[in-house]
Amino acid sequence: MESVSYACETFVAAGLSSGKNGTVPLARIQVLGKRSVSRTFLGCFLAGASFFLECQKWTPVFAVAGIRIYISAYSIGMGPNPWVIMSEIFPINIKGVAGSLVVLVNWILKSLPMMLLEYIRDSL
Repeated sequence: MESVSYACETFVAAGLSSGKNGTVPLARIQVLGKRSVSRTFLGCFLAGASFFLECQKWTPVFAVAGIRIYISAYSIGMGPNPWVIMSEIFPINIKGVAGSLVVLVNWILKSLPMMLLEYIRDSL
């Protein structure tokens, strides 16, 4: 669920009165949702449009809908691909150790942007 770490702040920045209004449905999408790669683009487009049209009435709706669509489409489409490829690359005798190392590096690299976001935000 690392994809929703800063969702609450993003929804508030987009104009929603409370971040919970968008975050709770996102958790449901993480568990239930899913679809295709073209919907990933649609989600990115709607979320980006919400920040472009920041003073319009529909801005919060575009932000929440865009992020919901993106997460649900990515989870089923492109999300699992690296794990499938990783399981096929390594030979049987090192698959366990190599898989563990790949997961460690993956989580470290995914954590860096989340840890550095506050510093970047403060420097702006």
